[in-house]
Amino acid sequence: MYFLGVKKHLTRYLLEFAVIVAGITISFWINEWDSRKDDSVRQLHYITGLISDLEKQLLLFDDHIEFSNSSISNCDSILNEFKAKGNLSSIDDINDKLSRLMYSHKYPEVNTIFNELESTGQFDLINNDSLTSKVIKYYQNSNNYSNRVNANMDVVYYQEIFPIIKSSIVIEPQNFGYKEKDIDLFDSLSGKFYKGLSEPAKEFDLVNAISLSIVVSNTNRSYVAAIKEEAEELLVALEKELVQIQ
Repeated sequence: MYFLGVKKHLTRYLLEFAVIVAGITISFWINEWDSRKDDSVRQLHYITGLISDLEKQLLLFDDHIEFSNSSISNCDSILNEFKAKGNLSSIDDINDKLSRLMYSHKYPEVNTIFNELESTGQFDLINNDSLTSKVIKYYQNSNNYSNRVNANMDVVYYQEIFPIIKSSIVIEPQNFGYKEKDIDLFDSLSGKFYKGLSEPAKEFDLVNAISLSIVVSNTNRSYVAAIKEEAEELLVALEKELVQIQ
């Protein structure tokens, strides 16, 4: 009887122990499942976010390239007319054409999700090491091109081109987005404007500034075109990954 009692108690303890172990195992399994589910949700958030950022940035790259093309075309037109007529003051609408050179575009950065990944250090949530490397490389290259483009704007355009253009034109508000047409300064200042254009030193500086504007626009356009190709390639890779994880 004694051994039967011991066996009975032992069996009960073993069953209780088995239930406890099973409970702990199930709890760990549930926690792990929840963790994996959370990681999958965050991975989807990052992949879709990177895709959205790239789509926005690609549109801005197109705008930047289009702006550069327009700026180069405007400068080219002025220089060709200057060559044909021998002076700037004889060019039709020269004040408006020079005024367009006051506009500028800096490098378009859209890196919200990448900055979030970088600050949290959660690159490992993207379960594709090759894709993660491509993402990091793209944004490093994008930052390098941003520094180049913005340096050209800050050091060359704003210091060497903008001041010369600004001091040579009549700044009409309607040329810079002002909708009302009741302010017309050009008629009152046209005499001084054309007199300034006729000064050899002023004309020389303006022609050089226009030529330099072509150089800056063309250089920045090439930078943006190069990184645009990388952005398109990364977008394709991210879209393929999105299909696989959904």
